[in-house]
Amino acid sequence: FNVERRKETHVIRVGYTALTNDSRKTSLLPIGEIQKGIELSEGKAVASPISSVMQHEQMPDYFKSIDLWVDRFGVGFYGFAAIEAAASGIPVITEISKEARQYVPDCPFISVERSGVASNIVLLSKLNLLRTTLGERSRKFAVRTHDSKQVAYLCLDFYEEMCGVKV
Repeated sequence: FNVERRKETHVIRVGYTALTNDSRKTSLLPIGEIQKGIELSEGKAVASPISSVMQHEQMPDYFKSIDLWVDRFGVGFYGFAAIEAAASGIPVITEISKEARQYVPDCPFISVERSGVASNIVLLSKLNLLRTTLGERSRKFAVRTHDSKQVAYLCLDFYEEMCGVKV
């Protein structure tokens, strides 16, 4: 997997989902908090939302165009888009509950409450080295933890334990 990143600029592009066609998921999108963080960044961050349904083959180009991903909030764990962003070397701001943290103790994603989104956008818009380091750590984590073969082995272990049978 080749990670081709956007050239470093003085302005970071903050990616997030802004699809509001499913009213059940709209409350999970921290759009107001993201906008506040962009405003507080004093011109160092701009919004780069996904505002329409995007074909899967378009996603790599989208992730190459952003510098930071803000995931959904309110479910206690990150989603598939956060994994894809991380696999692309992009740092992730999300919410991981204490209960869920035990399953991913070494996850480098910035886990905050919704109220912490804006301040973390401001922080990462100012600290390029931190953003780069988190992106590299996130990529390694996503590949190590969410690679399809790794997930298959975890499922086999779970099934063996659940059924009491060695597969």
